[in-house]
Amino acid sequence: MVLVFVGLMVLGVTVGAVTQSPLLDVDRVDIEGSSHTGGEAIRRVGRVEPGRLMLDVHPGPTARAIEALPWVERARVVRDWPGTVRVVITERAPAAVIARPPGGYALVDADGRVLRSVPTVPAGLLAVRNVRNPGPPGTTVTGKVRAAVAVAAAVPTGLRDRIEGVGVATDGFHLGIRGGGVVRLGGTDQLGAKLRAVLTVLTRVPARDLAILDVRVPRAPVLTRR
Repeated sequence: MVLVFVGLMVLGVTVGAVTQSPLLDVDRVDIEGSSHTGGEAIRRVGRVEPGRLMLDVHPGPTARAIEALPWVERARVVRDWPGTVRVVITERAPAAVIARPPGGYALVDADGRVLRSVPTVPAGLLAVRNVRNPGPPGTTVTGKVRAAVAVAAAVPTGLRDRIEGVGVATDGFHLGIRGGGVVRLGGTDQLGAKLRAVLTVLTRVPARDLAILDVRVPRAPVLTRR
């Protein structure tokens, strides 16, 4: 029994020495797929700096911590023994911007995640206006604001350059037409059909002649001229 006890003690000390050995430290962190988030932020938030014990890097919790960063949609963390941690990032794609009073915009993705602040509207995106100021990067807008972002993201390319932005009103969502005029969309039901109706009308009626285009019933759009 004494020999067994001594043997277990020696085994415990050996295992402890091995697990605490610098040979099992994180020597390198390989990051893939990240173009908007710096490696320093990923290593800091995920706590995967070189020198940390490999056994203390838990892939699931580490990935969830990294996914809290504004641009990160999904993260996968792999321990590549003996000393490498691999982090694979899937980033979010900008879908629209939200106007920030008194100036500037918040860049958001289709889920309403605030990615960063920008001074102007980037090319190819639409602005959501007349809504509350969104939170800082990493937060998510909800309710009508998120629905307005979905409307902005759904506007097809052929129509997007004719639209100034998306507004939220008591009767639903509006589109501002470049050159004047307003499109009344109503709710987000039949959104694709409504946007096709807008495009059809705008190819036939000059924007300068249009005051209000009501496509709440997409099969029967109502046009009010100036």
